[in-house]
Amino acid sequence: MNRAITPSFFDYGLRNLSNSMASAVVSPHSSLGTPLTQSRAEIVQICASSIQATRKDGTAPRVLLFDDYVVKFGQGDRFNEADTQAFVYAAFKNSPNAPRIPKVYDCFSWNHWQYFVMEHVHLPTVQHWLMDAVSDADHRSRFEMACQLIANALRSLFTLSAPPGAEVGLIKGAYAQTLRPDICARSGCAIHPFFGSYDAPFRYTDAAALERHINRAITYRAKRLPRMEVSMSDEPLVMVQSEIGPDKFLIDPETRQLTMIDFGCVSALPHSFVSYTLHVSGTSIQATRKDGTAPRVLLFDDYVVKFGQGDRFNEADTQAFVYAAFKNSPNAPRIPKVYDCFSWNHWQYFVMEHVHLPTVQHWLMDAVSDADHRSRFEMACQLIANALRSLFTLSAPPGAEVGLIKGAYAQTLRPDICARSGCAIHPFFGSYDAPFRYTDAAALERHINRAITYRAKRLPRMEVSMSDEPLVMVQSEIGPDKFLIDPETRQLTMIDFGCVSALPHSFVSYTLHVSGTSMSDEPLVMVQSEIGPDKFLIDPETRQLTMIDFGCVSALPHSFVSYTLHVSGTRAMAAAARIYMLSCDKCFCLDKDGYPQKTASRPSQPLCTQS
Repeated sequence: MNRAITPSFFDYGLRNLSNSMASAVVSPHSSLGTPLTQSRAEIVQICASSIQATRKDGTAPRVLLFDDYVVKFGQGDRFNEADTQAFVYAAFKNSPNAPRIPKVYDCFSWNHWQYFVMEHVHLPTVQHWLMDAVSDADHRSRFEMACQLIANALRSLFTLSAPPGAEVGLIKGAYAQTLRPDICARSGCAIHPFFGSYDAPFRYTDAAALERHINRAITYRAKRLPRMEVSMSDEPLVMVQSEIGPDKFLIDPETRQLTMIDFGCVSALPHSFVSYTLHVSGTSIQATRKDGTAPRVLLFDDYVVKFGQGDRFNEADTQAFVYAAFKNSPNAPRIPKVYDCFSWNHWQYFVMEHVHLPTVQHWLMDAVSDADHRSRFEMACQLIANALRSLFTLSAPPGAEVGLIKGAYAQTLRPDICARSGCAIHPFFGSYDAPFRYTDAAALERHINRAITYRAKRLPRMEVSMSDEPLVMVQSEIGPDKFLIDPETRQLTMIDFGCVSALPHSFVSYTLHVSGTSMSDEPLVMVQSEIGPDKFLIDPETRQLTMIDFGCVSALPHSFVSYTLHVSGTRAMAAAARIYMLSCDKCFCLDKDGYPQKTASRPSQPLCTQS
């Protein structure tokens, strides 16, 4: 399973970094037989490649930015979102004190996908505006102003009554009415953290219907608790934004006027939900305790604090190791310097250098034209490939285990905590976290092969072999949000070392293999999809081959050439991963060395020996 790192290999990895595919041929009719207008057909054509990428990668962006408009597409409630945004736009367009709302241009469906076209407002988000502060004092000033501006914008929204006859949920207007009646009836359910998974189970007729449902749930769940109930049947329905954050607003740096975006999280709800929304917002650690998705990074003028209850110590050690290895290498990416890492009250705090640069993702979004975006995208792919080449050729320190690096910071943890922290992060392990911190590649090999034996009793015998492979540094999540870029020098800075682990070299090719592939603008060539000694005849005298079985030969984009050759080396590992994921929560009574477990007593020592 060893694979030498060659230019052609990284050319394949470069193509895997792209999240787009060849444009599909657009039919002139929608899935319901309704003809597409020329403008709609052009939008479908443009979005086709991104839809293909989205089907492969759930994290692929579903928003495309153009000079004059934005296309937001997906298989969810785009129609109801368009109606909601159009309603608020109409209510606010003549109000000088209300926030600006992007104008809705169109919303339609084709081939089970919904396309929402709106005005493109060329302004930064409040989040980016805060990050551009030139000093700590400037950041505090901007932060205070942003809080006041957002509060004013929310005041305008929260006092806006829903249209007459509106149900609890997103607005059902002209666009939603074009949906099939049964789909229209169940779409546009309210979005709010009150409903657990944010989506309400029904589109309630009115506040009284929601009140009855909540009180029935209280009665069912709280039989041994004191009697309680909610009362909201007499409350008016108002427009409530369920997710309040600096990424939901754009700001004009000159006039300080806000523009509200993302109306997929704006619903008509009883007025009580206004105070509830503000109550659950919280800040920093308190917000993080309530909401696992709350940001755990605070930016200051000279440093960044990343905090949480996970492996901050091992992440700091990993970043410090890569920083030391790359700091004198002119061709390697820049690494933020580690300043400190400590724990207090069960929380770990990782302090590092603040590099004042945009992410590659933001740099791509700032393109001024389609041609500029393509040029930046191609350059970003090449730069990221070069950065990954530097990382993937970096050997782990002597004696390192499989996982994040265990250095000076992790050694301050209580011994039993230190022993089980810093497990490897990689999509191979199903939920990304390896169940153990394996001693070496051989231990991981034994565990994987035991999992294969456990899951595949009726399948052909197979196993992975990686015990002789060196441990190298592998970044398990490759994306434009994992790198910063200097727009002038084009130098990259790697960030987020919580997803960088010491792993056997096979994981390099497997990481690139699962990233997806790009094949736009590639020529079609003849590709044999199954390569094996049974697919060829040989003349023993002349050594000339005769190809047979052309049922596995197809005209495919050129990417499939390298993919076909590449997958032959990773097929066993990919198959093992699929089996392993089915049982990744099982330990098979094995320890970190891949041998039968031995019970150990838990020491009674403090969490951390130093602070």
